[in-house]
Amino acid sequence: MLQTDAAINPGNSGGPLCDLSGKVIGINTAIIPFAQGIGFAIPIDAAMEVADILMKGGSIQHSYLGIIMASISDLDENSRAALKYNGREGVVVTGVFPDSPAQNAGIAAGDIITEIDGQKIKDSGQLRKYVMSCKAGQDISIVVLREGVRNNLKASLAERPDNLEM
Repeated sequence: MLQTDAAINPGNSGGPLCDLSGKVIGINTAIIPFAQGIGFAIPIDAAMEVADILMKGGSIQHSYLGIIMASISDLDENSRAALKYNGREGVVVTGVFPDSPAQNAGIAAGDIITEIDGQKIKDSGQLRKYVMSCKAGQDISIVVLREGVRNNLKASLAERPDNLEM
């Protein structure tokens, strides 16, 4: 997402976000009115990629790991102390959806995810972004720490269910 403080009128979601030379650089998506009019836009490159797929008769599938994203937390001093973990990277899993790729891979509440496909995971935003960049059906390798023991797990991402409650 692009963040902007350009004046975006309420109801203009879906309108273009232009640079100073008039070039469209994004599609306005959301406005936070109580935050001095901060707006968010989908970058035009991402929008054009989706448009190209749809115009060719394709569909957009969102990958799904099955970690309850609202309940993962970044590591801070308190959580590192409670988990007896000295590392800086990783996110703590506090919930996993039943019958999900995460549960099938063996991920459980209390695990610390430190890597996915060899990439260090620094925070929950990076985890979300990585999973979203993958395709449904893609296999990924995940490193979790459980009670101080490193575990190498494999998960096969699924298509995100429509009725998913978060």
